[in-house]
Amino acid sequence: MTIKQALLWADRKLKETEDSKKSAYFLLKNVILKDESLILAYPEFLLTKRQELKFKQWILKRKKNLPVCYIVGFIDFYGLRFKVNKDVLIPRPETEVLVEMILSSVITAQAGIQKIKHLGSDLVISDIGTGSGAIGLSLAKNLPEAKIYLVDISSKALKVAKKNSKINNIQNVIFKKGNLLEPLSEKADIVVANLPYIPTEDLKGLPLDITCHEPRLALDGGEDGMDVYRQFFNQVKNKLKTCGKIYLEIGENQGEKVKDLSLGVFPNANVLLKKDWAGLDRYVIVDL
Repeated sequence: MTIKQALLWADRKLKETEDSKKSAYFLLKNVILKDESLILAYPEFLLTKRQELKFKQWILKRKKNLPVCYIVGFIDFYGLRFKVNKDVLIPRPETEVLVEMILSSVITAQAGIQKIKHLGSDLVISDIGTGSGAIGLSLAKNLPEAKIYLVDISSKALKVAKKNSKINNIQNVIFKKGNLLEPLSEKADIVVANLPYIPTEDLKGLPLDITCHEPRLALDGGEDGMDVYRQFFNQVKNKLKTCGKIYLEIGENQGEKVKDLSLGVFPNANVLLKKDWAGLDRYVIVDL
């Protein structure tokens, strides 16, 4: 089977599947372990029998709406490779922006510190609802002198995050199991969270990739999508240093609600809403 034949076969199998062509290219690229440019430039490239079998198996899994990242077992996020499976939510590109915001803030804040101090020195960061560890581990990799707590209520998710810390050789992290900030005894300079924010009723309208395979625990935010954030703000006041910051990813219609929650706990804070690439409210920064 050639590349051209493989893609035609996949196209027939995935005709009812969302993003069928994109999925087929991604899976084929990871079967033959070649750059996508080769797939485009050499349609007559011949797959081995083993590659053909693996590609067909993967396409049949995709036909059942299994996300491609679960099929190949990983996703690339902020320059690192993360193992993912059904126990963790697949990190989204917009969450990379959250990481970038925090790193930019730390770099700016430490610009005047003596150069002998390493970036992130003495900094404590808590990543709440860490899942695969994408946010916390990306920060830890770029802030090697910081201490970063990765917290999740799911022991299965923490198992994945621990594997990802080993895969990426990241050691400046501490794993904690528990509900949101409850297991933390040390106050943080920065608390970051991408918590479940989808209203329960809206889950029905999501693609089958998500509703059938990604963990509901990481998606369902209750009736209005705000349940977990209410719990979060009930806990965060005693887990944050006096001049700390909170960085959150939120649902597109939740900006003002989360801002009100923030000001209810921190009435003197500066609360900023930031938009995503689509121009929708996606991030909240609470600066004490």
